[in-house]
Amino acid sequence: MANITLNIEGDLNIYVSEEDGQPDSLYLDGMDGFPETLRIHLEADGEDDESKAEVIYAIPGAAAISMTLYEALTLALNSGGADSLELMPVSGIFIAFNSDDVIIDQNGDCYLAGPGIIFALEDGDIVSLDEEDKKLITQVLEDGTAELTNGAEIRCAFGL
Repeated sequence: MANITLNIEGDLNIYVSEEDGQPDSLYLDGMDGFPETLRIHLEADGEDDESKAEVIYAIPGAAAISMTLYEALTLALNSGGADSLELMPVSGIFIAFNSDDVIIDQNGDCYLAGPGIIFALEDGDIVSLDEEDKKLITQVLEDGTAELTNGAEIRCAFGL
């Protein structure tokens, strides 16, 4: 198995099967409010319960999309991976993203200019987001989206 790992504020390791290049497992190990250890084995066919958990895949400036964890991890792997984890301002909800997509402005504020996987944890397990959480997350994303400018270039980004 290949291992994609970076330690920012919490570790997010996505293991990829060398045989088919599909997500195989997700391992979180964090501190300061992050889960101590969470290991999820994802079946290659994406048919296990945790692979089927509904999450949100969000791209700044675009509508957030509800999909399975397996689908979201596949998209994340195709767009550079996810190596960072932040707690969202919604209880038990986290966002995983690629640290290369973070922009820090001149005031020191951090923004996410790339995609993120938003998921819920209950008792150390990833569970499907319910409709109330999805609505709240969508509102948080909309309210927290900023347009960043650099000369003529304008980019949408989520405030972190």
